[in-house]
Amino acid sequence: MARSVQLEIVWDGSVKGLADKRVSLAEFGDALALLVKAARRIAHDRISNAIEPSARGRLVAAANNLDIQIAEVKHNSSGFDTIVTFEEMPLTTMPLFGNGFLESVSQELLRSIREESEGHFRNSSVRSYLRALPKGLTRQKYNLHENGRAIDSVEIGDVKLAELPDAPASLREIEGDVVGVVFESGKQEVRVKGKASTVGFSATNEDVEKALAVRKETVRILGVHDGKHARMLRIEAADKPRFVVTPEAIEEHIYKRWANVFERLSK
Repeated sequence: MARSVQLEIVWDGSVKGLADKRVSLAEFGDALALLVKAARRIAHDRISNAIEPSARGRLVAAANNLDIQIAEVKHNSSGFDTIVTFEEMPLTTMPLFGNGFLESVSQELLRSIREESEGHFRNSSVRSYLRALPKGLTRQKYNLHENGRAIDSVEIGDVKLAELPDAPASLREIEGDVVGVVFESGKQEVRVKGKASTVGFSATNEDVEKALAVRKETVRILGVHDGKHARMLRIEAADKPRFVVTPEAIEEHIYKRWANVFERLSK
């Protein structure tokens, strides 16, 4: 059994085609595909949360039967009517979640669009949809109804998407092979291929020279990573004995090395 509700979408702005009351697939095609993906994700989560783990299987896969289909382009408008439809799987004689399932999924879709557009984290799939919309939109309107019965409506202007904070920097060590170096002034880099991936480390001229010296060996790199960039702190042959922390080593590498600094700080 197929169930459906109606979703009217209207976009305004300087995006190509809107001034002529047309919706460009080149501009909006990717975003529309992500809108369907977001709706299916919401349906998947609702089914998954409602069904016992042992009984999920094919029932969770039913979320892929949800679709958003363009039914009619609105005359003299840069919008169109869509049908949000859900085809029940022939698993039982009773509807999966009754008449309210599709309506609740569609309402959650609109709530997520509203909150994500205001910079609140709610649904990453909806955030991807909003991010994929072309630049130049000044207004978006979504009206949800069922055969004339109003269900929900969302109208937004400027979209302010939330951004995850950058990951804090951390020390990481990898072993691998030197596969490339860059000598360009101010952009020195050593690229090392490890077991999982290839990492490019920003490096000093001295680090680059060391990398060239051990390029035929497996190397061990200690670097600072912040999620986007990596900076080399040390490079050495992987078979070189590791530094062992002992009282003597602490005395040699800290107290003796920085004795003058400690003396000045104590005054």
